[in-house]
Parts: sequence; structure tokens; C-alpha cells
Amino acid sequence: MNTYHIEGMARKLQVVVPAMGMELAREILYDYWRDKIADVWTADDVLTYANDRFPYVELTDDDAVKIVKEMFHLHDPEVGLNWDVLHARIEEYIEDKEETR
Repeated sequence: MNTYHIEGMARKLQVVVPAMGMELAREILYDYWRDKIADVWTADDVLTYANDRFPYVELTDDDAVKIVKEMFHLHDPEVGLNWDVLHARIEEYIEDKEETR
């Protein structure tokens, strides 16, 4: 797991369990992730990509969160998650949003 993500998780843990402290939270998380990998996609990834590729569409933070969740739940595990999958998911989301107007 990327250090950036572990630090973010540790900060969240410290808010929820203040007695834990940042050092212990980091230690637990680094230990947990030492033998694992994760491909992390964020709402910021969606917004950045959409702004570059779909400048005529304005997506909100809530839209981006929905798209990330849809990417995870609807992707083909044999293909995985990648920029092409993100592109297709954004296109479908935009089409669905336009149809409901």
C-alpha cells in the first residue's frame, strides 16, 4: 500500500480512536499492508480524468464517488480497473444523467 494512503488511514483512525495515537496507527497499518497490494482509485482520479477528457461536463464530488463505486462493482475482473474502464464508466454515467433530465 502506498505510504500516502497509509498516512491517510492513520489520520482517520486517530480521529475515531484518539487514544491509539498516530504512531500506533501507522505501525498497525504498515504491518497489515506489508504483504498485500491494492489498486486504489479515488474520486479525485475521476474528477481529474473527467476534467481532461470531458470538459463540457461538470461532475460533482458526489458524482465522482458514485462513479468510483460503480467502477468497482461493475468492472470485469478479467479486465481489471484501468483508465479505459474509468473512461467507459464516466461516459455511461453522463449518458444516464442526461437521460434522467
